[in-house]
Amino acid sequence: MFAASVLLSMVSTMGDPPTDVSASASEPLGLEITWDAPRECPDQAALVDDLEHLTARPIASSSHPRVIAHIQRGDGDFELVLDLELPPTAGTFERRKLESEDCGTLARAAALMVALAIAPVETAEQVVLWVDNSNLPLTASSVPIVPTPQPPPPPEFAAQPSTEAASDSSPPTQPVQHRFVGHRFEGFVGGGAVYGLVPRTTGIVTAELAWRYRALRLGLTVMHAFAQERFVEREIGIRGELTGGGLSASWLPPNIPVVSLELGGSVELGQWRGEGIGDRVNPRTARSFWAAIAVRAGIAWPPTGRLAASLRAEAVVPIARPRIALTDGNETQTVYHQMPVSARISAGFILRLP
Repeated sequence: MFAASVLLSMVSTMGDPPTDVSASASEPLGLEITWDAPRECPDQAALVDDLEHLTARPIASSSHPRVIAHIQRGDGDFELVLDLELPPTAGTFERRKLESEDCGTLARAAALMVALAIAPVETAEQVVLWVDNSNLPLTASSVPIVPTPQPPPPPEFAAQPSTEAASDSSPPTQPVQHRFVGHRFEGFVGGGAVYGLVPRTTGIVTAELAWRYRALRLGLTVMHAFAQERFVEREIGIRGELTGGGLSASWLPPNIPVVSLELGGSVELGQWRGEGIGDRVNPRTARSFWAAIAVRAGIAWPPTGRLAASLRAEAVVPIARPRIALTDGNETQTVYHQMPVSARISAGFILRLP
């Protein structure tokens, strides 16, 4: 497979009006189409419309030739699997595969490949293909080449290597499972609230730098819970804040529509800082080691693209629970002990790097 940057554009002859397919005197092109794609992708009617504009001929239902196309969502990309029954070889299918972050681009590419296979001359007169490495990347097992507008030899659309010719006369009926590819880095920055880690509910800021491979993500996290106060009685109170960080691991189930789902956890270490406050308290700052295990569930939208909004909810179970005690003469009283389970929620943005 190789990478190319492809921009498809449907154009008409300069100075002439667009082709009016309904008024064309050309005979219809017979074609049987099976189209399967997510809801956010163009539907079969849009594919037929593109084919009619590409070939300048109407498309009519027929049992031959046949086209079977599946688009499915993968790990940050959409994948197109296109099986073509070429006119000279009835009953034999040849396969094309394309990947892109944009589903509409894949649908246009499918229309172009089908049009070139069934009507190469008419298609060449309607389409201009530009290659520009700054545009949307497509990874293809077979990239169609636009022929010159001269009568070509009998269609040999599969002349390029990498097709998966099937000698069996039965067409494939099930979508090919998505193959996760590559790895990338992701960054998260956000804020939210936490209950139970300091004396009262407080705000937090959090950040994460993660490395993702297929459906697995490993990250480094940092978090700070802002100081909050609580009075035990009149003129006697406490204040506490927490700073920590650790290692996180998450699993992102594939093929979830609309959003990206995250399930995972983290091991965190930090420092809990507390002090007594009030007119009857002799102020003294105490620092304590803090450790915890967190379980996480989160969503991100959109599931593809460079930038996404993210929402995370976590249950935090401290292993080392800080406490504050006040001494009055010979009497010592514990006035704060961190809760055994705390809740943390954060919202922010994820930046997905190549």
